Amino acid sequence: MTPVRVGRLSTRFQVRAILLVIFSCGILISGLTFHHTEEKYSYHFSTERIQSVALNNTLLVTAVDLPLWEFFGPSWVLSVQSASISYWLIAAMDNDTAAAVKAAGYGHRCVLVPKPEMAPSKATARVKRKRRAAGGGGRDGGGGGGSLPRHAGYSWSSITWRGATWGKVAAVAKLVDLGYNVVHSDIDVTWFRDPLQLFLNLAERAVIQVRTRKSAATREGWLAAAAAAGGPSSSSSSSPSALFSTDLLTTANPPTAGQDSGLERSCDPSYSLNTGVYWVSGAEPGARLMRGWMALREASDLNDDQQALNVLVRGTAMELRAVSLPAVYDLRAALAAHEQQQAEGGLRGGRNAPKRLGVPRAQGGELRHTYLAAGAPGVAGAEVDGVVVSCLPVSSFSHTYAFATSRLHEARQHPLYEVHWVWGGKSLESKRECMRDAMVFADPPDYHHPHRVMTFELEHQEMPHGYNSWPSSRTSEMVDFALPALSAQLQQTYWALALAMAINRTLVLPQFRCYCAKNWFATSACRINSERDTVFPFPCPLSHVFRSKLLLSGELRVADSQPHPHLRPSSSVQGAAWRVADVRESAFLNNPRTDERLRIATPYVLRVRGSLGDANNARNGSSSSSSYGLSHNDNNDNNDNNDNNDNGSSDSDSGTGIREIVLDRPRTDRDLQDLLLTPEYDAVRVLHVPRPATVMSGFADALMWQQYDTAVQRVTATWCCHSIRETALHGGSRRERLQPLPPSRQQQRGFDSTSSSSNSSNSSAAVAAEQQ
Repeated sequence: MTPVRVGRLSTRFQVRAILLVIFSCGILISGLTFHHTEEKYSYHFSTERIQSVALNNTLLVTAVDLPLWEFFGPSWVLSVQSASISYWLIAAMDNDTAAAVKAAGYGHRCVLVPKPEMAPSKATARVKRKRRAAGGGGRDGGGGGGSLPRHAGYSWSSITWRGATWGKVAAVAKLVDLGYNVVHSDIDVTWFRDPLQLFLNLAERAVIQVRTRKSAATREGWLAAAAAAGGPSSSSSSSPSALFSTDLLTTANPPTAGQDSGLERSCDPSYSLNTGVYWVSGAEPGARLMRGWMALREASDLNDDQQALNVLVRGTAMELRAVSLPAVYDLRAALAAHEQQQAEGGLRGGRNAPKRLGVPRAQGGELRHTYLAAGAPGVAGAEVDGVVVSCLPVSSFSHTYAFATSRLHEARQHPLYEVHWVWGGKSLESKRECMRDAMVFADPPDYHHPHRVMTFELEHQEMPHGYNSWPSSRTSEMVDFALPALSAQLQQTYWALALAMAINRTLVLPQFRCYCAKNWFATSACRINSERDTVFPFPCPLSHVFRSKLLLSGELRVADSQPHPHLRPSSSVQGAAWRVADVRESAFLNNPRTDERLRIATPYVLRVRGSLGDANNARNGSSSSSSYGLSHNDNNDNNDNNDNNDNGSSDSDSGTGIREIVLDRPRTDRDLQDLLLTPEYDAVRVLHVPRPATVMSGFADALMWQQYDTAVQRVTATWCCHSIRETALHGGSRRERLQPLPPSRQQQRGFDSTSSSSNSSNSSAAVAAEQQ
């Protein structure tokens, strides 16, 4: 659909443009200039449509542009529908997004709220000047002399990214201004329960349930109805007008046996608020908060909506975290201005007064978990007097770390309402893999219908005694165990990936076990911010093991100069001269959307005669996990001599219905292609290889083997971070690259096998690779 810019059309053509947008999106809300009659008609039409969606005068809204809608949109809609949420709405930030929403069948739930125009921040301008001074371009697409492109991509602090964050605030502000209570949800959120009744209960005195009627269609009508019902005055409220999710990693709320735990009991202005999920009242205090939020965007150069919110609400409580904010809004200078003004009598500055920080004020009694927003003195319209805010418990309004690593909702027995897929990797692909692990990402049908798959098992090391209770003073010891343990799992996966690529099968990854969290700052006792809810081992997110974006985009590949005649062309890279890794998450074969023929297929087991499989686990005190989920029992060698083939393999039935392919010895990739790409075995839907390192001896082509080693290392993750103190004491880097190469390949390529990340001699898996 061709984008429509109404503001640049003559009055004569505005009616056509307006009708086109309304037809595409269903509803129109914007600050555009209309002819009087068209404006009245458009807003009347919009209000009726919004009211048909709202429940108890409440809307659940996600604001999104086209790239994020295409990536996360179907999953978000699936989650709200699965949670039986009926009052949801999509705020499209442009005409193209509105058209895509309509094409997906949700035009009747769409509002159009264009995101604000964004100029490059001062921080961005400084970076451009430095690049030009160094002889580099400004990355502006015009030889370094123009402005940044409008669609610069979703890199942090880019114009596109900043505009999208403020577009969300603009959408919520519009709806709150109409008198609706709004639950805002980022598009990368999965909903598991309907939060409406919870929000009504948590802010009961700030919320009056108004039935859908014209008198409550505007904020004035809403306030009149609230006053008639004995509700709060329009000037202030003693209970929360806004409830925000946080970046906390634990909760002070006690276990509740599945009941709601209320507001976060540790909530105070020192905690960072997160704008991924929040609730705002449609009464006057909520509208005042939203106006102040938008005023701060106009008056300052804060980087994004979340930074601005924290300045507006938390004020001087942000002093300790000032180093995390850009210099364009100098919090230390703002704090000094505040202190000076207080010393001079505390007079409020005028419109042009210097920026300074407001002071949040705590409340007591039953409202001790709330506080009055600080405001931003010196910024016109950002005073937000009388606005009361509080925090939602991260055990119920979760993020990736609290959901998947610490399993906080289970530990506290709190109901889980939603998961915001942050704190689990920096790329969109990392978020997607975490969602796939939870079986909540809506992939296209082809993803769930691979032609044939391969599964395998991992052997795991036993943790040192008392590992979960080691204090923070033993963090370095924990890291010294955790990284080699994860590298040992990678070294087993090295062989599984090589085999799956050789025989052109999709590899279903097993569940990797992590013994230390990964973050962008130092861990304490291998956890983030000293929380103690995490129990080791925890299931690794893919980003802890691999660089998700590279692995999932086909970057793990090798050129095959002599492709097997039966090898199909790769679906990731055109032509048959490439072997490309194609992987699925560990939950893939348990996902009800996966091809049922794969889920119920009887696997063929590929092994070498005499390999003992689980018997080795018992002897070595280790455990195993499988990407197929079967309990592997090796047969006695009585069956190993059945149906011997010329290629040194035999085909037998274990007596349990599982067919086995038994090799007399490990084979090269070419030998395994000759065996497993024949029509007989190529038709097998599920091939289970308990120990790939005992089946594959390596690549017949030495050059290809070197290419594979390089490619595997490139897609392997880097762990972070050692503390600055530990780095100073022991030297080296705060970051540490995991070691995916088995010991024999490390020696071949000249690696120091005594380093902490590659020393996995205690792992039976690494030993198995050396016994080939």
